[in-house]
Amino acid sequence: MASNDIDIDAEKQIAAQRSGIQPNAKKGWRSYIWDHDTDQKSPEERKLLVKIDTTILVYACLAEFLKLLDQSNLSNAYVSGLKTDIGLDGNTYNVANALFSIGYAIGQIPGTLLLQKFSPHYVLPLFEIIWSVATFATSAVKTPQHLWACRFFVGLAEAPFFPGMLVTLAAWYTPAELGKRSSIFFVMAQVGSFFSGYLQAACYNLNGVRGLAGWRWLFIMDGVMSLPIALVGFFFFPDTPARARGWWMTAADKQLAIDRIARAGIARNPGYFDWRLIKRALSNWRWYLFVPGYVCFGLGTQAATTWFGVWLQAEGYSVYLRNIIPTCTNLVTLVAVLIWGWLSDYLENRPLVMIIAIIYGIFPLACLSVWNIPDGLKFFSYLTLGVEYITPLFFTWANEVNRGDDGVRSFIVASMNCAQYAMAAWVTILTLPASKAPKFSVGYQTCAAFNAGAILIIGAIWYYDRRERARELPSEAEIDATEKVHEKGSEEEITYLAE
Repeated sequence: MASNDIDIDAEKQIAAQRSGIQPNAKKGWRSYIWDHDTDQKSPEERKLLVKIDTTILVYACLAEFLKLLDQSNLSNAYVSGLKTDIGLDGNTYNVANALFSIGYAIGQIPGTLLLQKFSPHYVLPLFEIIWSVATFATSAVKTPQHLWACRFFVGLAEAPFFPGMLVTLAAWYTPAELGKRSSIFFVMAQVGSFFSGYLQAACYNLNGVRGLAGWRWLFIMDGVMSLPIALVGFFFFPDTPARARGWWMTAADKQLAIDRIARAGIARNPGYFDWRLIKRALSNWRWYLFVPGYVCFGLGTQAATTWFGVWLQAEGYSVYLRNIIPTCTNLVTLVAVLIWGWLSDYLENRPLVMIIAIIYGIFPLACLSVWNIPDGLKFFSYLTLGVEYITPLFFTWANEVNRGDDGVRSFIVASMNCAQYAMAAWVTILTLPASKAPKFSVGYQTCAAFNAGAILIIGAIWYYDRRERARELPSEAEIDATEKVHEKGSEEEITYLAE
């Protein structure tokens, strides 16, 4: 009996070492509210994950928050004195926005691919320093031309951060962990947009201090907050697992991080740039489905942005309520994004959750396209337009489907963001023209059609990915051969442990 007990215990030890999980682990409360496999992880892995969350994820969230703060500050400054102080009219203001968009679009792919050659430990904080300096410079502009130059460089420097950070997060987290963390990272952009208006209100109280207008103080304060976070990135951001250099990581932590991604089948960053990665990306189905799929999804969510306040104005709501009520839409969106992220991690099924979210998104669009509906239903439709936001899941899924090739993964993620941004810049003008606001019967129907297209493409990706995974499964002969090797090794290890 004693010998049998030793054999069983030894087998459990060997299985745990090989799989990296804890055998017979009971599911505790943490597995229900956080990672569903928390209790299967070893104590060392749980400690490592806490370190990763409190450094990489916290830095990513703070930087994304400040990035969106720096993006949205122009519109707040425009209505707070910038327009008159530098002689800015509607057309020159649009040029400033267009130049930001141009810089943001052209910097996406090359900026993200820089991470193949150079360390994210240096590249991402460096880009943040550049956009912080450009934000500081905006506080000193005297002419529209000065503003144009600053906005172009802000857009160019911010371009690689969102896709580059998503690619980097996917290099550290497993499929059971990535969805919720990508969602947390994404919602910080929403928080940044919220905070910008309040920051401008606070900075307006500085109007005249040291002879500077309140809107100039807005850009100064944005830069003051962004620059220290960028500098912190050089000390806390640890690169990728294969090249981990964080001072807070022990040698055992670094090896465990490598082992974790190896178990998840995530390819290492090669540390060099290979032009052939573009050929590899364009020679299979993934690029041709993920890019148009994300574009369709993005165009389907166009209506979830601006027009709630316009309808409230037409209904006679006060200026105060017209500014406050639409923020509830952002709050609903934020909660929905987090729920979808948690659910997709728990189920480990991104496409199913994405399809459910987008199907719901068609409902409020259908209601608004009819338009002549009860005000309560119209209010509800506007309020829940953002429930379908599964942006972080789309990128998470793209990272996971392409996890076997780090370069292709980076190229596809950057292409998705670039293409959607470029398409939305002009398609929105055609589908949701301001002259017809807030009644966009055809526009809402068009958004619903884009959503339907996104569902079809997601289904196609799901099918092709499952088919490829099935082909990669080992044959029965390979399984038998592997089991024999493991059995032989187990017998030797069991004998050693028993002795």
